[in-house]
Amino acid sequence: MIIFKNSALKLLLTDCSNPSSSGYAARCFTAVCMMLFSGMLGTSALAADLSIDRRATIERLRSPAWLERQGKRTPLSAGSLVELEDKILTGTNARLLLRLPEGSAVVLGENSRFVIERLSLQKKQETNFFASTMQLLSGTLRYVTATAEKLNAKNRDVQIRTVTATIGIRGTVLWAQATPEKELVCLFNGKIDIARPSEPLAVLSEPNAFWIAPSGKPALPLGIANAEQLTSFANQISMPEGSGFSHSEGKWTVVAGSFSLRDPAKFLLENLQERGYPAQIEILPATPKKRLNFKVIIPGFDSQEDALAISKKIAHLTGRRLRIETKAN
Repeated sequence: MIIFKNSALKLLLTDCSNPSSSGYAARCFTAVCMMLFSGMLGTSALAADLSIDRRATIERLRSPAWLERQGKRTPLSAGSLVELEDKILTGTNARLLLRLPEGSAVVLGENSRFVIERLSLQKKQETNFFASTMQLLSGTLRYVTATAEKLNAKNRDVQIRTVTATIGIRGTVLWAQATPEKELVCLFNGKIDIARPSEPLAVLSEPNAFWIAPSGKPALPLGIANAEQLTSFANQISMPEGSGFSHSEGKWTVVAGSFSLRDPAKFLLENLQERGYPAQIEILPATPKKRLNFKVIIPGFDSQEDALAISKKIAHLTGRRLRIETKAN
């Protein structure tokens, strides 16, 4: 529907009412253009209930972890936004929880490489539509589908790709791993299908159903994971409290060093960032009793135990004595 604005209508009724007047054709053309442009604005307003979100958020993190964007690598921190084609890399003993825009969660284990190739949440007044393609290049992940009021299985198009397979997801909790020797998928609940070139479609719908494909060979027959295997899967993506996790709202901070000169602070900062820790420099201004001070910090830890755990890890790497503090300090 085209909505004619008063200004355009007035121009048409007055300036174009006299065909013999000078510039009649030009004024009529201008009026028509104004009405059409007004109509486009009106149409845009009618579609204002539609918005598209194409970013995910790092919700919790145990470093080291990095983000690669356009060839540049930076350390990840809790609260970081992840965009299309960004590559996430985790280091030894790392974990992170990535929250997708519709609420689903991806937990990555240590030594993982992960890319979001497609991500779109279209929000409308009555229904939403979520589409995503993610690739696990190596390592381990757990995927948990969100339960959303305006989003059901028909309004989802979600896939996780490994090197040789594509996993189609329908309301699911699953675990997946990609190594040079094999690819593995375990379904905890829900339903998935796994497509692989030149092989029949594998459909997993039974809890703890297990799929494995040795490198360079056909996938093995489906099985059921036993208790020992399930425990192993869970441990590889576990996120226990007090083991070094940070959050965007965390109140505890690790102080890696305090310096009166900028250069040594910058050296420590770059060393920690290169190792995958989201260090920052906090500058404390000089006072009559204190000199200018440069603090190298890693903020945002969930608890005192989390801050202590990561401080011990960094102390082992750097040989420095660290301390922790809260925002209240």
